[in-house]
Amino acid sequence: MKVIRGIKNLKKKLKKPVVTIGIFDGVHLGHRRVIREVVRQAKASKGTSVVITFHPHPLKILQDPDVASLITSLEHRIDLIRQLGADVCLILDFNKGFSRIPAKRFIKNILVERLSINYLILEKGFRFGRQRKGSFELLEKSSRIYGFKVKRIGPVKKNGRIISSSRIRALIQEGKVKQANRLLGRVFSIFGKVEKGNAWGRRLGYPTANIVSLQEIVPLPGVYAVKILVDKKIFPGILNVGWRPTFYAERKLNQTIEVHIFNFSRRLYGKRLEVFFVRRIRPEKRFPSHKTLLTQIKKDEQRARIILKTRTSPPIIPHLVPKI
Repeated sequence: MKVIRGIKNLKKKLKKPVVTIGIFDGVHLGHRRVIREVVRQAKASKGTSVVITFHPHPLKILQDPDVASLITSLEHRIDLIRQLGADVCLILDFNKGFSRIPAKRFIKNILVERLSINYLILEKGFRFGRQRKGSFELLEKSSRIYGFKVKRIGPVKKNGRIISSSRIRALIQEGKVKQANRLLGRVFSIFGKVEKGNAWGRRLGYPTANIVSLQEIVPLPGVYAVKILVDKKIFPGILNVGWRPTFYAERKLNQTIEVHIFNFSRRLYGKRLEVFFVRRIRPEKRFPSHKTLLTQIKKDEQRARIILKTRTSPPIIPHLVPKI
């Protein structure tokens, strides 16, 4: 898949572009349905499948920079789109100036003149342009003027509710990763770089890798059964997100992400890992002593091993680990 950053860097005309547009944070089941249809239509017409996405998230520019914690970093999102078979991913830089472009000008200047669009496929409810005035009805009118086709695809539902990125974010932040995984169609994961910690886990006989996350969203503090991608191999383990209250009387400013990989002794400092959150085991809590904490960790390990022996559904899908 070719990745193009900015419309100015689109140097050559694409062959009969079949296009979709969206943030696609998380690339969940609803997004996958749309992107797969774009790929299918492009192959049928011997054209080019194009996914247009934005960076940074529009809410970060138009509202509060902290309002939108993303499920996936831009690099992770691009790789998820690549795995769906798209030919081109066009990343449009979103800023206040871009947000003021009227919908009609976006269609004419970007979709028609720069992309020479052949077919546009969108998820139902997608809005674009200044003040989100761009609608599917406007696209239908424009398609008749400029000679391209347009198609709207209904949202994917689970248990009667529409799957959305905001719903998945909320589930992850509540620690409900098992439910979030069902909506993503894959096991939620984060990329991280291993840095040196204070070796509390090693002193307890459970050495941990201290991970600095690339993603902005981190699950609710607690202990999780996880799988870890290290050097293209997947290993089982347990992970703690939180402030380690047994070791620190006061809550630290930054929470930590520490993973213990079962039966693993190799050094990981400086390595980039992908960690898959299979299920939350328990909340983080303060223990009266290191001994009682160690007893609980052993119980957590036993429970995690049982959970991780069961076939994971939805699947674990390893990704290209991006540079951090």
